[in-house]
Amino acid sequence: MASKGRVGASIRTRITLSFALGALVVVALLIGIVEWSARGDLATLANQQHQRAADNIADVAKDAYEANHSWSSVDLSELSAIASDFRATLRIVDTSGHGIPVPHGQLPASGVNGPVIKHDVDVSGKKVGVIFLHFYSYVPRAAEENLRNSLVSAGIYGLVISLVVSLVLAWAFGLVMAKPVSVIATAVRSGMARPVNVITTAVRSMAAGDRGARIDETSVRGGRELTELAAAFNEMADALALEDNLRRSLVADVAHELRTPLAILRATSESLADGSFSPRSDTFSSLHEEVLRLSRTVEDLESLSTAEAAHLSIHTEEIDVSTCVAHSVESMRPQFSAAGIELQSDLRPIKASADPVRLDQMIANLLSNSLKFTPSGGEVTITTASDENGPRIEVTDNGRGISPEDLPHVFDRFWRGESAGSTPGSGIGLAIVRALAEAQDGYVEVSSELGTGTKVTIRLAR
Repeated sequence: MASKGRVGASIRTRITLSFALGALVVVALLIGIVEWSARGDLATLANQQHQRAADNIADVAKDAYEANHSWSSVDLSELSAIASDFRATLRIVDTSGHGIPVPHGQLPASGVNGPVIKHDVDVSGKKVGVIFLHFYSYVPRAAEENLRNSLVSAGIYGLVISLVVSLVLAWAFGLVMAKPVSVIATAVRSGMARPVNVITTAVRSMAAGDRGARIDETSVRGGRELTELAAAFNEMADALALEDNLRRSLVADVAHELRTPLAILRATSESLADGSFSPRSDTFSSLHEEVLRLSRTVEDLESLSTAEAAHLSIHTEEIDVSTCVAHSVESMRPQFSAAGIELQSDLRPIKASADPVRLDQMIANLLSNSLKFTPSGGEVTITTASDENGPRIEVTDNGRGISPEDLPHVFDRFWRGESAGSTPGSGIGLAIVRALAEAQDGYVEVSSELGTGTKVTIRLAR
């Protein structure tokens, strides 16, 4: 009996160790395969993003060269700023092989040792130069890091659970139950692999260009970690889709803003050329107004581009906000007086970490908006104060206000609600204010009632 018991115990021990080793090998292979697959897919996605960056910068360089007819007159600082947004430095070589000097900002500590993308610049079918984008050493973004970390965490949890379950079941059932235990272990591994395969398939679809790839979180039943992994992937996909939509909307909005004045200039100039119109002063005045309209649109685009890249040129310091705001108010007061609008201020001394130049630009935009949308005899009040949420600047007017359905869109670029009517403007003032505020670790809030007025609040960093 004792010998039989020792044999049974030895068999159970061998079954336990064999099953544990098998589970360890299977889960370790699963972790390695998923990590290798995800790493390759993320690298492919990064390469595609680098190529898209080169295409975008080449298009901008082409437009700049067409406008100036040579590299010597092109403002290369703008191209360099765009390249920096894509975490790269820019080098341009003309057709004779000579390098064009390109100003560069301060490089990151990691240096420029990432991939190099080359792209020809063609104008009217003729090659005028070559751009080289030297990308910084690749640093995974937060969503990609979360994806990789979640995969590794899920694999480790699966490894521990598989080992524990295999040990308990093998020891409990012994040699007689060895086959059922193997069936149960296989089912456990299959249950872990299926949701990971679903996530891997979605990652590959996204890397192949399918921006609509999403994961049904309810179908991923492999523990809290896998559910969070699926949610993190969906958040990353939504952010990419939003970025693509914003880029397409910006192009459409710019085309819409430029189409009308260009059509008027073309029709009028053709009529003057064929003699349909006689050159009168009112004709040239109309042409001049359309040129000014185009100039304003280009200036607004430049302001928006500068604001969205403001992190490259923000110089924060400890300032008295009330002093900076007072200077802005006094510079705008003559315009309010001419329009018959009372400009009041209640400026309390408060300290904040901000860029005084950018702050002056933000206040000027807000006061200009109030000036446009407040009728003669109205009132605009600007105040500075501080509370538990930090320093704040408020601009309040009793103008026409904003309707509830329009209020969520006030920060959209080139958006103008029905309440704007025929009031001049391109609709990017608040977009610029928000971009500058976020560049200084602050934010902007807007509250309004149609027919009552609007209040815009800027929150600054302490």
